[in-house]
Amino acid sequence: MKKNIERIASEWAIREREGLDSAEKEALEDWLSKTPEAKEMFNEMQKAWDMFEPIADTHYTPEAATVKWIRPAKVWAIAALLLVAVSAFVFKFSNQQDTDFDSSRISVAWNDTDYISLPDGSSIDLNESAEIQYDFDQQKRSIWLQKGEAYFSVAKDELRPFVVHANNTVITALGTEFIVNLKAQMVELIVSEGSVNLEVNEPEESIIIDLANDIESNRVVHEKQKVVIYNQTELEKGFVISLVSEEQLSSLLAWKPETLVFKGAPLSEVVAAFNRYNEQQLIISDDRIKEIQIVANLRSNKINGFLETLRITSNIFHRYEDNVYYLYQMD
Repeated sequence: MKKNIERIASEWAIREREGLDSAEKEALEDWLSKTPEAKEMFNEMQKAWDMFEPIADTHYTPEAATVKWIRPAKVWAIAALLLVAVSAFVFKFSNQQDTDFDSSRISVAWNDTDYISLPDGSSIDLNESAEIQYDFDQQKRSIWLQKGEAYFSVAKDELRPFVVHANNTVITALGTEFIVNLKAQMVELIVSEGSVNLEVNEPEESIIIDLANDIESNRVVHEKQKVVIYNQTELEKGFVISLVSEEQLSSLLAWKPETLVFKGAPLSEVVAAFNRYNEQQLIISDDRIKEIQIVANLRSNKINGFLETLRITSNIFHRYEDNVYYLYQMD
């Protein structure tokens, strides 16, 4: 039974990376809600595949040089090779779960992965040292920020609000993007897109900040606004709202990797994109490979995974010198 759950969880993890339509999302969530251990195993399989990401399909010819992610129908040839390693990782991570909290919650730390793709289409970027827990089913989408800073990109679902708990603060969103930073004496919330509901729970009362009021009364949390919620109850109202400029927001998000989407882009363009996001640079030292077409979704901070993909799929190797990777193809 457990092996079968592992197999199905791995299938869903791969299909989810390719993108699910609404019917597939509903089928996944139904399976997760009805199958014991499914949510935990699905999460572990996502992380296991992240450890080996990117894995690629190989076909390089002079007429059509291409690098692609593996499609679900093709994945099991490589999955079989990775089964022992993936299973070992799942076992290792499962034994690291925090037993001090509700067992239905799934724990994720930055040193496991810095990017979490959730079953509903939402995603979470974790800054260094951040830790979260989450619990998703057909009725709720709940996140607990235990430590550090995280960026939330929320898929719209009017029937299931996306709720983030951080110390004494509860943030509720339907479809938006925002940053939450849990510090020793405060919680910082910055809304980069859309708007959120905010509830601040104090020892003797609950201050509800809803979207029906304006900024003068300290009751609005809209796009490009920052709220600092203090833990010390002696501070007036316990929170401060301010505006954030585009430049300030860009600076605050400088740590967050981007997802780079390429649909037949030449290798030279992909290299240029990676170079914009990384101190370590890529240089194509072999003119023969500049026009190789890349079809892939790549995380901007996964430069080593990208290099491994090129080696596996197109026999492209690299030489590292003075913070630069020189790319060339073996004859």
